[in-house]
Amino acid sequence: MKKILGIKTRIGVTVMNLTLSSDSLDIKRIDAIETPAETLKDFVVGSEPSTTLESYKQMFTNEQDALKVYDKNGIELTDSSQLVGTGMVLKLEYGETVYDQLVVVVMGDVNGDGIVNVLDEGDIMNSILKIVTFDDYQSLAKKHQSR
Repeated sequence: MKKILGIKTRIGVTVMNLTLSSDSLDIKRIDAIETPAETLKDFVVGSEPSTTLESYKQMFTNEQDALKVYDKNGIELTDSSQLVGTGMVLKLEYGETVYDQLVVVVMGDVNGDGIVNVLDEGDIMNSILKIVTFDDYQSLAKKHQSR
């Protein structure tokens, strides 16, 4: 009679959260709120002006290596000291796959440079005077300026 050797193996499973989440920022999912803007996508508000890329990523509960921030032109920001501004896009990526993404809205930062200053105030005034037109996220940043 032949004895069959049992094969033993261990399998490790890592459970990953495939949705961007934060305990300190306000994530707005468009399918969960009513909005008249058809172009509006999921967004995140609540970060302070002059927040660096490194500090911003730390506000999320996801794995830091999976968080990527892109400018308005779709170029990945890699300088951890760069400021995060309105209109940038935060993506949750593993490998080549994007699992979730949010448009960044910084209170008062309508020009997207991550700083709230007289340039933003001028842009807001020009918006009020109908000299310039804001996109949805700039309008949200303008509305959040008074907080």
